[in-house]
Amino acid sequence: MKSTSPVIAEASNVELPCAVEALLGRPRLRENVWRIRPGEQASELETLQGVFEVETARALVFMRIRSHCTPHNSLDVIATRSGVSRERVIADLFSLIEPAVLVGPVRHDDAAVSTAQVANVLMNAASLWGRELSTTLIANRLCEEVQPLSLIQGWLLETYHYVADFPVAIQFAADTADGELRDVLQHYAAEERGHEKFVLRSLEAIGLSSAEVESSRPLASTRAVMLMMRSLFSVHPATVLLMAHMVEASEVPLEDLRQLRRDIESRQQLPEDSLAPIFEHQAIDASLGHQTLLSRHRYLLPTGPRALLDEIVGGLHDLKHLFELQTQEIQAYYRELRGQFLPPQPIKYQSLEVES
Repeated sequence: MKSTSPVIAEASNVELPCAVEALLGRPRLRENVWRIRPGEQASELETLQGVFEVETARALVFMRIRSHCTPHNSLDVIATRSGVSRERVIADLFSLIEPAVLVGPVRHDDAAVSTAQVANVLMNAASLWGRELSTTLIANRLCEEVQPLSLIQGWLLETYHYVADFPVAIQFAADTADGELRDVLQHYAAEERGHEKFVLRSLEAIGLSSAEVESSRPLASTRAVMLMMRSLFSVHPATVLLMAHMVEASEVPLEDLRQLRRDIESRQQLPEDSLAPIFEHQAIDASLGHQTLLSRHRYLLPTGPRALLDEIVGGLHDLKHLFELQTQEIQAYYRELRGQFLPPQPIKYQSLEVES
């Protein structure tokens, strides 16, 4: 639900007693995602509690403050480093108490937390980061403007490698799990296995051969995603459920998917039905209920200790950032090739050896 009341208020006539200023201390922020719209009067702040409207001018000022809201910086340090007046810093931070963005005193205990409470927090975080991640997807841009063919091919190439590796990573997690969680993950891995064939069919339809695709090497960011998945899953195998909630597509009516695919093929001047396998893959995953794995099995999530929960949310957030980095590298490598190999080639010793 979106709140229509502004979060960050004007600083004029705001007088904060010393007790409130002391309360802010070395301010820390709960997870918060900002959608700044420079050309519009209002922007948005999304937290795990909801979406709030923020005046864009105030949001832009707060971005300078936000960068320095770490546990190490006092109000004076934040003001100095941000170049924003101390009064403005205090007023803006104080206004974030109501939407629960400002973190309260640090808890040093390891008190037990209910399964339901932990599941709600982790599920809401995965949902928030999934929505944030979806705004960066190259697929979204295919609906908006014409892209170079090399970029579309590159996006599908990296998708091919990721989709081929995903069930292997899930099985890695399943091998460390026990009981029902092990059964759930093994079933998930089996359902995902072989889905790279859908991506391969689309790549062949837009000009690359199966030999080119299968012998290509994924970009460094794609390989980093593969490694980060295993790193996250090694913290606790149930993190697979959180990742699925973050990255798996929701079910969309089949006719809507078909129309979207036709629109993209027309805009990008691609052969008719060339992207049909990709959209078929999305429809299959949705019909299998992969996006609902977490909601159906949330009771399998760990409830502590807090150090473990910290590792889980930190790893999931890192993985989200790696997907964003992957999008940036795909753009940098494939948009204008400038002599770079298409597809990217493995570097072998023979390419370095000089015959005597």
